[in-house]
Amino acid sequence: MTVLREGRTLVLDWAAGQDTALAPLLDVASWPWFTAAGKVQAAGRPDPVLDAPASWHREAAAVRERSVAFDRGEVVDGVCCAAVPLLGAGGTAVGALCVLTTVSERLGPLADIAQRAAEAISARLQRRRAAATPPRPSLSRSPALPH
Repeated sequence: MTVLREGRTLVLDWAAGQDTALAPLLDVASWPWFTAAGKVQAAGRPDPVLDAPASWHREAAAVRERSVAFDRGEVVDGVCCAAVPLLGAGGTAVGALCVLTTVSERLGPLADIAQRAAEAISARLQRRRAAATPPRPSLSRSPALPH
C-alpha cells in the first residue's frame, strides 16, 4: 500500500508473498513517482507531474481508463508490478494497492485480484469518511412564530 507524496511513491505497508526474490525490495520505503503505484495515483491528479516525459499525458489517459498501471521491469530490472487506486471521498485516489512479481504473465490476474481488494478497501475508506463527517446544519427555516 502506497501514497504519492512530494514526487515520490512512499510505501506505507506491505506483506511478503511467496516470491522470495522480491524480499529485498520490501525494505525500501521510497521509490520514484513513476512506479506503477505512483503512476496510478498521478494519473488521477489535476496537477501535472513535473519531471514526466512527453508521453506521460497519453499514458496517464490509458491508466485512468483502465484504473490500473503496470511496470514491467522499468523501475527494477526483472520486477513487474500492477497497481490500482485506493479511492477516498469523491472518488479521488488517496493511495494505491500494488502487487509485485518476477513473472510479467502474472500481472493481469494479479491486477484483477488487486482491483477487487482495492474496491473493498475504497468502500471502507469512503464509509469511514462519511461516518467521520458531521452532518451539515439544515438550511430550512423553523415554522414562523406568531407575533
